[in-house]
Amino acid sequence: APLIALAAKITGTASQTAKHAKQIARELYPAEFESNGIISALTQLVGAKRDEGGPEIELDIQEGFFIHSSEKSLQLYRIIQEAFNNSIKHSQGSRIKIGLYMSHEMIDVEVSDNGRGMPSRAQKPESGAGMGLKILKYRANVINAKLKIKSDEHGTIVTCRVAR
Repeated sequence: APLIALAAKITGTASQTAKHAKQIARELYPAEFESNGIISALTQLVGAKRDEGGPEIELDIQEGFFIHSSEKSLQLYRIIQEAFNNSIKHSQGSRIKIGLYMSHEMIDVEVSDNGRGMPSRAQKPESGAGMGLKILKYRANVINAKLKIKSDEHGTIVTCRVAR
């Protein structure tokens, strides 16, 4: 009986580890992104995080949203992914919203939460507070986008705007 219980525990742990490894691989380069684009990849990312529990997550996509450039699309996906993961990990909020919008000339993506906000020193990439903001700014620069971060005790909003 003790060996059966131990084998069941090992099997359960191995199954969870395999599931976690698959999730990491999807986040590194989601196959869904390459075959079906940013909307499908974000839908899958949000769905996986919803399955884990945690804050309420809203995905707001303007009807007809699309991005012509695959490079812009990938960088915007990574910006959203980083901001989204930071929000889940650090904000302690109950709600996160991801928005994708477009106008004739511009694409806007936004990740917002109703959490505790970021300390003011963390909002400055040069402060050495972490790699996340440096990565966000780098990715925005790669596609000549404008990145804005607004954070206070009511939450954080990360916005990225780029020409279509």
